[in-house]
Amino acid sequence: MNLNATLFAQIAVFGILWWFTMKFVWRVSNGVRQLPSLGVKIAEQVEQKGIVALAYDDPEIQRAGRAVGEEIGLGMRSFAIAVAKDMIMTARENR
Repeated sequence: MNLNATLFAQIAVFGILWWFTMKFVWRVSNGVRQLPSLGVKIAEQVEQKGIVALAYDDPEIQRAGRAVGEEIGLGMRSFAIAVAKDMIMTARENR
């Protein structure tokens, strides 16, 4: 067994996993990290205006919620596309 080839293969696999994580997983993670700030905004609105603030459509809360949802959705969509492409490639190789 060639030690140099093994080391090169490990570096290549690590690079692929790093790229995959940064491109697809990181987006979902960033969106999930924004959820506490949305919770804080909602709590501040309730503190200022009472529970009635949730009954009315507050544009700031709607915008923040939409932004978090879009970020998570983009990450999940990118992940699904990557998995689909991998499945297609695997199916083509196994013909």
